[in-house]
Amino acid sequence: MLQNHPVDSYDKKLNFWEEFPVYKTHKIFGQFFRLNKKEDHLKESSLFMWLLTMCYDRKSPMFAQPEIDKWEVTSEDLFENALFMQTFIGDPYTCANLSLNKQTDVRTLISEFEQSIDTPLGLSLRRLEAKLADRTDFITSTKYTMDSYKNVKGKNILEKGTADQLDRMFAATDKINGIIQAAMNALRSSEVGGVTKGDQKESLSDGDKGF
Repeated sequence: MLQNHPVDSYDKKLNFWEEFPVYKTHKIFGQFFRLNKKEDHLKESSLFMWLLTMCYDRKSPMFAQPEIDKWEVTSEDLFENALFMQTFIGDPYTCANLSLNKQTDVRTLISEFEQSIDTPLGLSLRRLEAKLADRTDFITSTKYTMDSYKNVKGKNILEKGTADQLDRMFAATDKINGIIQAAMNALRSSEVGGVTKGDQKESLSDGDKGF
């Protein structure tokens, strides 16, 4: 039986694969482990799994940070190279001590890790949070402008501003935040009450077809 959150046992000095051997049986992570189980690759593959843990485990103190920021912090701590994760995602074959299956990219590993530790409700909340981040970026990067007219060859042509659209988005913000807060509360309740038959705590493999 496994715990839901590897971050609870976080210690970069420990071999992730020994702490959580069930990942060796996962279709995607099993391939990743077999490609990197030799001594010169094993340490780096373990550190990479701890990086996923710190960045994508919801209980991690890094979880809520912007992706690039948490990549840099964890990469510096684990690999002594703040740009490690960005480089690995951009071109995984530049990393001499880590190997990937040609059909698997780093984003796939991230997605599979999220699915391995989260409930369906938690995964839905992750997608909702990502959309909210995109929405926030759009609002903050869009200049607030009013409708105006531009004279083109003697004709006044209406140029629509962004004010109406942004105002509607601002007005909907409280509603959207309420939806997310309700989802987060439901997720917390499900984690507190997350038991299986025999009153055992739900394991990583429960409800996950990848295991």
